[in-house]
Amino acid sequence: MYITLKLITLLALTIELICSKELPFLNAIEVPGAKVPIMRMFDNYAAHCKKEGERTLGMSSLAQIMHSLNAEALVTKMHDSLFSAIGDVEVRRLEGRWFSVVDTREVHAEECSTTEIEIIAQNVFTSTLSLITKVWNPGQTPTTNTGIGLQMGPEPGELLLSTGHSMDKCPYVVVKTFNANPGQPYDFIVLSQPLKYPTIVLARSTDLFQEHKKQVYDFLEKNGYLSPMAALNTRLHFVNVSACDFVE
Repeated sequence: MYITLKLITLLALTIELICSKELPFLNAIEVPGAKVPIMRMFDNYAAHCKKEGERTLGMSSLAQIMHSLNAEALVTKMHDSLFSAIGDVEVRRLEGRWFSVVDTREVHAEECSTTEIEIIAQNVFTSTLSLITKVWNPGQTPTTNTGIGLQMGPEPGELLLSTGHSMDKCPYVVVKTFNANPGQPYDFIVLSQPLKYPTIVLARSTDLFQEHKKQVYDFLEKNGYLSPMAALNTRLHFVNVSACDFVE
């Protein structure tokens, strides 16, 4: 279900309020495995965004305005819109090599990208992952970005994946997984951010993606990722995988 432009604006302000550190639950202690309130989940998300530069007067004013609004109801709608199509995310099924087959060119200018995900620490409720991403345009030398993944609980919104790309100021969450064989590594995953922009689709195999491209496309279109309301006049880019010379 698409989020209205008005709601998108309010949600953006909600994230700003969370970043302003004016919410009462900010320093609450989380218990591993316990159900985390949605507001605290998005507070934690905002805390993992890169803080660059000082807050402007306008940003502070917006935060003060948002303090009087029903922020909890807004982030609940955002949470439901993001995670209604996904259950638990099994971190072990994310490991391995991925190819970017759909991307947001307004954020990632490179046509080609591969990502290696590896679990470097894990227990019952938490995990730490390494993300090594190589990005390039056809005919150019790849650039390597080092990112990190943090799982802080069982909810899908508690798994944050930071790519290390200079244009990614905030982490991604997994909003959809596709797999033909239960228990086996995921075939495709959709990564996005709270306002459904930017978005990335990763695939294990570009050939397999071509076979199931319509299924992925339909999900992106139906759920508001293909042309997100948060970034008008933009549309997700389907990568020209043949030009990337991916080695699978």
